[in-house]
Amino acid sequence: MSRISTKKLLILLIGITAFTFVGYTHFQATKGSEVISALAILWIFVPAPTIYIISQIALRKQRRVRVIVRIYLAISFVMAALVLGGVSWMGASDAIAAKCTAEELAEAGEIRDYPFLATRAEPVTFPSIHEYLLTGFFISGTGGVQEQQNINEANPTVAIINGYGSCYQEALAHGELFAKAGYSVLLFDLRFQGESGGASVTGGYYERGDVLGAIAYLNERTDVDPQSIGLFGLSMGGSLAILAAADVPEIKAVIAESPYKSLRAAVYESFYYFVKLPAYPFGPIAVWIIERSENARADDVVPLNEVDKIAPRPILIIHGANDRVIGAHNSQSIFDAAKHPKELWIVPDSGHSEAIVTAEKEYINRVIGFFDEHLR
Repeated sequence: MSRISTKKLLILLIGITAFTFVGYTHFQATKGSEVISALAILWIFVPAPTIYIISQIALRKQRRVRVIVRIYLAISFVMAALVLGGVSWMGASDAIAAKCTAEELAEAGEIRDYPFLATRAEPVTFPSIHEYLLTGFFISGTGGVQEQQNINEANPTVAIINGYGSCYQEALAHGELFAKAGYSVLLFDLRFQGESGGASVTGGYYERGDVLGAIAYLNERTDVDPQSIGLFGLSMGGSLAILAAADVPEIKAVIAESPYKSLRAAVYESFYYFVKLPAYPFGPIAVWIIERSENARADDVVPLNEVDKIAPRPILIIHGANDRVIGAHNSQSIFDAAKHPKELWIVPDSGHSEAIVTAEKEYINRVIGFFDEHLR
């Protein structure tokens, strides 16, 4: 190797290092990830200039320069492995520990803040198919158009399935909507949320069994018509509604709002939103870590591959056009894969699971109209 080619190689290595980390640092700085920005800056201002200076001093000694280059590459590899592994582990740890926050619960309120629900609500506990207990409320459908019904009469029922890191309180407005329309409603917390059991969040892998446990519980109640059970899910809950309906042929109808087409797609797309880190390269590594730490399989959580099993039962898919957490293309893909009867409503100027607020009147008409048509 000639001296000039060695020098060019060193300059190229330094240039690539600087360009990569300056760009990455700028991206992270604008996104607010101070930890990675600090690591990047440290890497730029310590190893790269040092190697450049050494290369100038040792330029005549080709063998030493080659050794330096090898050391440089070795250090780069080790640093990259440490950063990728460490940051991905932190992201994975945050992902499986997601819980509804006190601020979110304060904003959502409690069931007592919804008098129509509070007077009809029965605290319930039932097992997931994974054996830990889930908690929630069963609201008897004796109001609205069913007001004259005998309280013990079997009623069409809607099970509401929450999203990732959410508690039942965040779906109280939806619960009230269905209850006032005369439906019995099951509001409950998935694993690791509220008072429910379960040691972590798995993005749908074990939560699928929670929904199956909820369906089994409803089938045991004498005041629930087992032939008129509908599933309504928000975000991850929408994906779970699709998966559970694929598992249980008795489910009569499904509404999935803001669902993801696969767990991997959801992680990659929403990684920054939840853990403040870019999807690549951290997302795939984080999924790998979660799969091994939780004994789960991301490829078993793919609503896109199972939605066709719901037919001939109907499905309504809703998604905000401006969703920045799970893009509307997820619902479009699921809709394309589903068989008839199916409906897709992309809500203009609406974000993630916001349609009940941004398009309230049409939302009520579509959602209640859908269940009225298919559950009664």
